[in-house]
Amino acid sequence: MNIVSRTSLAALLIATVVCGHATAAGLVAPRQEVVPYADLNLNHPKGVEALYIRLSQAAHRVCSVDGTKLLMLRGAARECTKSSLRDAVALVNDTGLTAYHMKVTHESMPAVARVASGN
Repeated sequence: MNIVSRTSLAALLIATVVCGHATAAGLVAPRQEVVPYADLNLNHPKGVEALYIRLSQAAHRVCSVDGTKLLMLRGAARECTKSSLRDAVALVNDTGLTAYHMKVTHESMPAVARVASGN
């Protein structure tokens, strides 16, 4: 996969995941954010970490429900962020990024791999 299509994939991923999670819960209109990473070297740990931070921040921004004090909405936003990030990592399909995500979240590989395979 070339760098341009990989970059587009990450951008599309955040939009798709948010549409599926946040709107299904009826919380917010779908939001999206482009997450470029053509400038990063994913063969280097610093590049992997930088992409993970970008994906995490984008997931947080598109899933957040600002200004609410309702615990139910904040909980749904946290779950949206977690799911969006997990799905983004799986769709990028980079072994270094997946390993980093597993290290940070303590999720098992099968949970991440299911998303990449579409199951």
